[in-house]
Amino acid sequence: MEKKMMAWSAMLLGLGLAVMVLASPAVPKPAAEPAPDITELAAEPQPPAVPKPAAEPAPDITELAAEPQPPAEPAAEPQPPAEPAPPTDDITCQQAAIDLLPCQPFLTARAGADKPTVPCCVGVKTVFQQANTTQNRRDLCECFKRGAAQIGVKPERAKQIPDLCSIAIKIPIDPSVDCSK
Repeated sequence: MEKKMMAWSAMLLGLGLAVMVLASPAVPKPAAEPAPDITELAAEPQPPAVPKPAAEPAPDITELAAEPQPPAEPAAEPQPPAEPAPPTDDITCQQAAIDLLPCQPFLTARAGADKPTVPCCVGVKTVFQQANTTQNRRDLCECFKRGAAQIGVKPERAKQIPDLCSIAIKIPIDPSVDCSK
């Protein structure tokens, strides 16, 4: 239980990672090549036009109705659905960051963000429910520690989220948490 608590403490500190992931500067696209001058295109020699074959006239619909139709093939027996792949409940760092994006204003003490929003609390609960393996929690812990440091998450704000969101997790929230425990 203590290992889970330590991992969650780092996760809560890193709730602001979503901004880093989603607000990173876009990679500039290479400039498109300029369009050729239309006068140059007109001067280039063109291949001779190939005549298209004449289309056959459409058959009279009354003739089609008079033609005998082959018997319909019996319907194939329904096949049982393929076995679904076992679901993986592990949440990725990127998905967790997206789920926690609404928490960023509160965690960075943005003006007017005195408490976490409902979408923030929903995101925290979602991440908490989906991070259900020890390795997944450790990975998210490391991810959130890096993100929290980069975007300036206020540890005192992160410590308030469990109470303010009515989430029953009693974990120490500390920026120096050891994610391997």
